Amino acid sequence: VTTIGLSERAAREVQTPGSALLQQVAALPDQVDRINALAGTRIFAVAGSKGGPGKTTIAVNFAARLNQRGIKTLLMGFDTPDGVWAQLGLPAAPNALNWFRRPGREGFEASLQTTKFGLDVLLSPNDTAESSAIATSDFVDRIVRSAADLSRTRADWPVSQIVAQAAAAAQREAAPGKIAGLIDAARDHHPPYAAIVCDLPPTLGTEWSIQPLLRASVVLCVVEPSRSDAMNLLNTVKILTGALDPRYRVPRDSILAVLNRITAEDELNPKRLMDMIRGELGGWAPPFISTIPHDPLVRAQQINFCLPIDKRDGFRKGIDALVDYFYSSALAGNGYRPQPGPSRFGIRINLGGH
Repeated sequence: VTTIGLSERAAREVQTPGSALLQQVAALPDQVDRINALAGTRIFAVAGSKGGPGKTTIAVNFAARLNQRGIKTLLMGFDTPDGVWAQLGLPAAPNALNWFRRPGREGFEASLQTTKFGLDVLLSPNDTAESSAIATSDFVDRIVRSAADLSRTRADWPVSQIVAQAAAAAQREAAPGKIAGLIDAARDHHPPYAAIVCDLPPTLGTEWSIQPLLRASVVLCVVEPSRSDAMNLLNTVKILTGALDPRYRVPRDSILAVLNRITAEDELNPKRLMDMIRGELGGWAPPFISTIPHDPLVRAQQINFCLPIDKRDGFRKGIDALVDYFYSSALAGNGYRPQPGPSRFGIRINLGGH
């Protein structure tokens, strides 16, 4: 058996007629191998505004549940300080600094930690100064590149004007940099991850959120059932689609929502939340693919470095709804399946569309 890298495999699949590819995938002996071969690596960016809608809790438990159910998953933190390690009881290091200081396979592997339940985790640098320096270096690199281009095409401009124009262009540009390179290293790692879950910072205007979003297959927006969260969701969607910030160009089909901490008394259900914002979005609103009930004992599990999905049934069913939305019935476990739909090897697919 010849093992090929993820990038090579992806390239071959693109060049292979669909029917032949499905035959090749069907011949694979293991179900999870079939899932990975057909779907490739899916990158999930989990976003949530300031105010604590439970973004990190959802990211951690979504990644852990994917891993539990047979999808090899990497959880990556991008906030500083990183909330992931605090929930999982991990040390703050090793973390991504090892890769930034030594890009390559060895640096990547030196950045990883593995939890007691077998989930691979790659934490953010967890140092404000280091994180800022990494983000700033990407920005400076873009200024230098833009200034070099301008100096060739605008030789009559004074240096001050070239620098000012280059800085403005760099601010508008969302070119991949070192942070995107880290995600590329994770995506191309061998043996490959089938899923990468990225816990984003609550503020979307930084390189630490922009760069992961350049690589994301799906953006999951976590909100609570409140009017303020509805407005936060509206603002987030406007940013992601480029209406407020030209650096973002996330397709609408890739933006989904999760309603967290809902109770029987809450009046703002997914339909009402969507109705509140769709008028500002041309009649469209991101669909809610999971509702997760409020459970005061979730926090108690986290305080003891336990996973709520292991002890709290309602919470686990909400997380399973996320897993099943993307991977359907192919995976082990009794999960809620909101949209069974057409699938092959347990993966919901859309031929000829997005």
